[in-house]
Amino acid sequence: AAFGVALWPLHWLNVISYPMFIHGHIMLFGLFMSFVTGFLMTAAPKMSGTHAAQPLEIYTSLTLICASVCCSLVGQDRLAQFFAAAQILSVIVFL
Repeated sequence: AAFGVALWPLHWLNVISYPMFIHGHIMLFGLFMSFVTGFLMTAAPKMSGTHAAQPLEIYTSLTLICASVCCSLVGQDRLAQFFAAAQILSVIVFL
């Protein structure tokens, strides 16, 4: 979220041009993926009566989301998509 919001003042100050493509990737791979992962890792165990998310599962998700956002920032779109797919897979494995 901090990366996504930081783009606005930098654009307003004419430090950078508006990074439409990167901003979309950050919002999709960072904010949206974090929200969905957090919701599913919290709600699914409570609704199903199964175990809560373990630290390894949480840190794996965090690492994959951060890797995807960082790859988007440096223009590695395919790698960002790979990490996003790996994150979706890790949530499926968790569920």
